Amino acid sequence: MTEPTPCRRQAGATLIVGLIMLILMTLLAISAFRLSNTNLKIVGNEQIRKEAEAAAVYAFDAAANTSTFASATGPTTTTVNVGMANYNVTISKPDCKRYRVIPKSELVVVSGGIPVVAPNDVACFTGSSSSPLTIVSTNSAVTEGESLCAATLWELQASVVPAASDVNTGVMLNMAEGLEQRLTVPDAQSSCN
Repeated sequence: MTEPTPCRRQAGATLIVGLIMLILMTLLAISAFRLSNTNLKIVGNEQIRKEAEAAAVYAFDAAANTSTFASATGPTTTTVNVGMANYNVTISKPDCKRYRVIPKSELVVVSGGIPVVAPNDVACFTGSSSSPLTIVSTNSAVTEGESLCAATLWELQASVVPAASDVNTGVMLNMAEGLEQRLTVPDAQSSCN
């Protein structure tokens, strides 16, 4: 029988390598957690921004569909609920950028060889509205020249902030939108200096 060889003294290299690997794995886990937390904040901010944009678009549509749109004298503020949050949207006074008198020829449609004007466009010929299609003369003098209507181009500005109950979102959004509206020529001339 041979005598067992004495154990060599351990230098602890395995322990040091194990500790280094544990530290590296811990740092990797911490960085992954921070990255996912940052990504979650980015997604949340993007959602809030999209909600604020939706509130602004809703307020633009509401302002454009009022009968007093062209004669508004100042900014209007509306509270809009989007998702789980309320936003205060302030729409500036509409600013008319330009207008163009609509030629009669653009309003006449030939249907079955007969020139007709849609009910919405009759007021541009006669100054009063009509419900059915109106047949116009084939005489070119009637369908040439300028109509009584003008296409106007407006600019609206919106400022969106969270409502008082939703102050913690910290959102502020400014947005602009162009809008075309049909007005009578005198109204267009007075609105668009």
